[in-house]
Amino acid sequence: MGGIPFLPKLKRCCFCTRKLKVACLFIVIWSMLAAIHSTRILFWPACDNLYEIDGGTHYEAISYFKWLLFIINMCTLISSFAYFLGLFWGNKHTADVFMLFGFLSALAMVVHASLNILQIICSYGDTDENDEHSCTDPSDIIAHLIYFFLWCYFIMIVNSHRDNM
Repeated sequence: MGGIPFLPKLKRCCFCTRKLKVACLFIVIWSMLAAIHSTRILFWPACDNLYEIDGGTHYEAISYFKWLLFIINMCTLISSFAYFLGLFWGNKHTADVFMLFGFLSALAMVVHASLNILQIICSYGDTDENDEHSCTDPSDIIAHLIYFFLWCYFIMIVNSHRDNM
């Protein structure tokens, strides 16, 4: 017995499809795109100053966590591909690994977004809006928070389908 027993079992995804296997196929494709987009956020952020030494007080924490999130994103990408194949082969273990890395990815994205918020507040809270080092673009933070909520819902969908694989 695998999966996550305390999560609710859903019968459909977003009220748009009754087939959880089809929903899981969409989720796998989404997770691959989300991992790639999250990696883009890490290496080409909307605010470059957040990742520079003179950019703020939490530079080291953000820098280390950036690489940790990159590794988690790559593992999520690999587990997504494995789960994609597992959907057709009926391998339940691929769903377990996919949910594990989905959870780690969601958790890491929330921590990364929180560190970015902290960096903006601590480093740029008192700067002039027209200052070239001022960076208050929240688009990357918002993207990671949206991904967190989507991951939470999608893990429930995958967990619901896992027993039927």
